[in-house]
Amino acid sequence: MCVKNNIYIKLHIPTTNIPASLNIFDITGKKVKSYYQLTDNQILWDGKDENNIILPEGIYFCVLKVDDLIETKKIVLVK
Repeated sequence: MCVKNNIYIKLHIPTTNIPASLNIFDITGKKVKSYYQLTDNQILWDGKDENNIILPEGIYFCVLKVDDLIETKKIVLVK
C-alpha cells in the first residue's frame, strides 16, 4: 500500500519472540534502507534511503530475515 510517498510493508513474522530484520535494495542490488529488531507485522517506509535522501521511482526489493527464514518481495515506489 502506498500513501503520499509512504509505503506500508506488511510482514509475516511467525513469532514475536524472534526479532526480524528487513533490508530494502534497489534494482542494482544496492542496499538503500535497513530495519532491525522488528517485532511488528507492518512497517512504514518513507521512500528514503539511510541518508534521508528521497529515492527515485522504481522497483525495489524487500528482504525479510527471521531466524533461518529469508523471504524476498518486489515493491514499486511510485510518486
